[in-house]
Amino acid sequence: MNLTTFFASASSQFKIPEAREGLGPYRGFPALISVGALCCLWLALVLFGWARWGSVTVDCGRELYVAAALADGKMLYRDVWYLYGPGAPYVNGFLFRSFGIHLNVLILAGSLAGLAQALVLFRCALYFAPLPVALATGYIVLVQSFGAGIFNYPLPYTYASVYGSVAASLFLLYAIRSALNPTKSNLFWAGFWSAAALLVKLEFGWACFVSLTVLQVGLILKQRSWRTAMGNLLAVTPGLVICAVVIAWMISIAGVDFITQENFMSWPSSYFMRQYGQHWLRMSGYDLSLLQLRGIVRPTVGFVVFWLAVRFLLLAISNKWWLRAVGIGSFLGAGVILFWTKTSAELSAYIGTLVFPRQMVFLVALAIPLAGILFWRSRWGPSLLAGLVTLLFGPLVAFRILFKTIPEDYAIYYNGPVLISFLSLLVAMAIPECQFRSRIGSRSAGWLVCAAVCGWVTFFVIPHYRDLRRNRVVYESDRGKIYVPARTLPAWAEAADFIRQAKQKGQAVMSIPEDTALYFFAGALSPTRVPSFTPGTLSPGPMTTKTITEMELASVRYVIWSNRRFPEYGVPEFGVDYDVPFGEYIKKNYRPVREFNSSDGPYSWRATLWEKTHNRELIVKDSFGGEWMK
Repeated sequence: MNLTTFFASASSQFKIPEAREGLGPYRGFPALISVGALCCLWLALVLFGWARWGSVTVDCGRELYVAAALADGKMLYRDVWYLYGPGAPYVNGFLFRSFGIHLNVLILAGSLAGLAQALVLFRCALYFAPLPVALATGYIVLVQSFGAGIFNYPLPYTYASVYGSVAASLFLLYAIRSALNPTKSNLFWAGFWSAAALLVKLEFGWACFVSLTVLQVGLILKQRSWRTAMGNLLAVTPGLVICAVVIAWMISIAGVDFITQENFMSWPSSYFMRQYGQHWLRMSGYDLSLLQLRGIVRPTVGFVVFWLAVRFLLLAISNKWWLRAVGIGSFLGAGVILFWTKTSAELSAYIGTLVFPRQMVFLVALAIPLAGILFWRSRWGPSLLAGLVTLLFGPLVAFRILFKTIPEDYAIYYNGPVLISFLSLLVAMAIPECQFRSRIGSRSAGWLVCAAVCGWVTFFVIPHYRDLRRNRVVYESDRGKIYVPARTLPAWAEAADFIRQAKQKGQAVMSIPEDTALYFFAGALSPTRVPSFTPGTLSPGPMTTKTITEMELASVRYVIWSNRRFPEYGVPEFGVDYDVPFGEYIKKNYRPVREFNSSDGPYSWRATLWEKTHNRELIVKDSFGGEWMK
C-alpha cells in the first residue's frame, strides 16, 4: 500500500457519528447493566464522602445561608443578596421548608443532582456513540463530582452551577430528541429546560437558547413549512413566558440596575466584571491572548498526530499479526521509557495531554464547521442536525473553561456535554471500525480508548478523595454534622457558638469577609443584606453606604473579622487591598476585644472579635463621595 492509498483509505473511513433514535446496538441488558453500575458507583461515592464535602469558611456557607433565609420568609435580592439567578436558592428554600433546615437536605439534593447529570448525559451519548463512550461519559461525570473541597455536587461553591448543569443536560437530551423527532412534547421540554437553566445561571441559559435557536432554524430548513415552524415556536413559548414573568418580578423589586449592578456579579457591566472579570475568566481558562493561543499549538498538534498515528497503525496491522506485535511492542516500549525517565507529575501531564487535553473545548469547537457542512450536504438530515446541536452546545456551555478542561474546579460543572462530543470524535478518529470484523476488533479498541481516558481521570482525582478522610474532625449543631479540616476547629466552632449566644441575648453579630456558614450553623441572620464580602461583591459608593447604614440600623455590636484571604483575585486582604472604605469604617467604629485561634499553622482559621465603640464620628465621607450616616 503506497502513502497516497493509505491516507485515502483512512480518510474515507473517518466520519462523525450519527444520532439514532434508539439505543443503537446496545439495547436492553447491556445498557441496563451500565446504568446499574453507574448507580452503584454513585452510592459508593456518596457513602464514602458523606458530610465531608464543601467548606464552612468560603462560598458553601453562602448557599446554605441564603436558602435558610428564604425558608424563614426573606425575599431574594431585596432582603438577601445573591449573585446568580433565583432558581437554585428558591429550590433549596423549598426543600428546607418541606424537610427542615438541615445540612443533610441539601447534601442529598446535590448528590441526586450529580446522579441525574451522569445518567442524562449517558443517555444523550447513546444517540451518537457506542456503549463505551456513553459509560465513560457517565463515569467521568460521577468521579469528578464527589471530591473534597468546594467544587463538587453535594455541597458546592454554588448550587446554581449544580442545578444549572442538570437543566442544561436535560435540555440537550430533549434537543436531540427534537432533532430526530420534532414533536410538540419534545420541543416544549427543550424550551422549558432552557428557561430553567437561564433562571438558575446565566451562562447555562445562554448556551441553551442559542442552541435552541440553531435547532429551530435547522428544523425550518428540514421541514420547509412556515406553518410547522410557527407550531415549533409555539411549543417553546411557555419557556419564554416563564423567563419573562420571573425577570419582570426581579426588575419590580428595585429596578434593572439593582439586579445587574448590586447582585449579579457576572453581569458584563457589573463592578466585579469591570474590576476583576478579566483576571477571573483567565484563571478559569477563558484566555484568547496571542500567548495562550500560541501555547496550545504544540499540545494540539501532538494530540492529533498521536491519535492519527494510532488509527493508521491499526489500519496497517489489522490483517498482519507481526505488524500488530511490532505496533503493540512499540507503544509499550514508549510507555516504559516515559515511565522510567519522567516524574509522576510529568508523566501525568504527558498522558493528560493525549487523553484528556486541557484544550478539549477548543478541539470540539473546531469540529462545529465540519458538522454544519455535513448537515448541509445531507440535505438537512435529522441525525446530523442532532449532531450539530450537540457539538455546538458543548463549547457554548463550557466557553469559560476553553483552555482549562480538567476533571476538577469549575470545569466539573461545564465539561459534561463536551465529553460526549470529545469521546465520540476521539473514538471515530482513532479506530477504523470497518477494518475489524471480529468481536475483539473495533469494540475492544473502543473500550481500550475509553478505559485510557477513564484511567487517567481516576488517577487525577484520587488525591481529592484522600482529602475527604485526611485530618478532619466533626462539627455538630442542630442544623447538621460536617467534617472540617482540623486546622479550622476549635476556633470556628467558638465563633459559631458566640453568634448563637449573642442572638439569644438580642445582640447583632456580623461576620466578615466571607464566613457565612457561621450564620447558618448558629441559626442567625446577617444584619445586612449582603452576608459576605468577597472581592467585587460590594461596589463602591451607594452600595457601600447602604451596607454601612444597615449596620447602624441593626445596631451591630460585634464584628467577627476572619483571616480569609483572596489571592485568586489578586487582592488578598479585605479592608486593605479591596473594600478599603468599608474596612476603615469598621476600624474607626469598633475595637478588637478577643481572638479566635485554631492553631499556629499557616492555613489555620483565625478571627478577631471587634466590639462597637461609643465615641463615634457623626459623618464619615468615603473617597467616592458617599456619606456614612450615623
